[in-house]
Amino acid sequence: MNRLSLFLVLMCAGCASTSQQEEPFVQQLQKTAAAAYHIGDLHQAEGLWQQAVVANPGAYSNWCSLGQVRFRLHQYDASAVGYQRCLEGNSAQPLVWHNLAAVRLRQATEALLEGTIHFDDRPESERLKRDYQALLEHLLKLQRATVKP
Repeated sequence: MNRLSLFLVLMCAGCASTSQQEEPFVQQLQKTAAAAYHIGDLHQAEGLWQQAVVANPGAYSNWCSLGQVRFRLHQYDASAVGYQRCLEGNSAQPLVWHNLAAVRLRQATEALLEGTIHFDDRPESERLKRDYQALLEHLLKLQRATVKP
């Protein structure tokens, strides 16, 4: 066996052992993140899920979990990214689509709430204020709604 062949064999063996070593590490990150999430330590869970997606970006379920914890932390843009990455792995996940829609509703609600602080007392603003209020009421009602299968 020439030196190049030996080098390539050793490189491949090294890659395989590294991959096998990383898998228990990622599994431990997932378990610890899930435990932190369940006891309500959302910042710890987020950090651990972030490490898991960095270690294995192709494990799309980790992206789902990262999206969920970021939703609970009110990090809606980041949450949407997590859910979208999750759906890249498997788009046939109705619950993840539901969660992504919930994120978008929250984003719309926050945009309207932010916009309300910029109103002034001019009479022409009154109609827009009423429109804002009606839309906010509808969005809030949607967020409280439950879906019956």
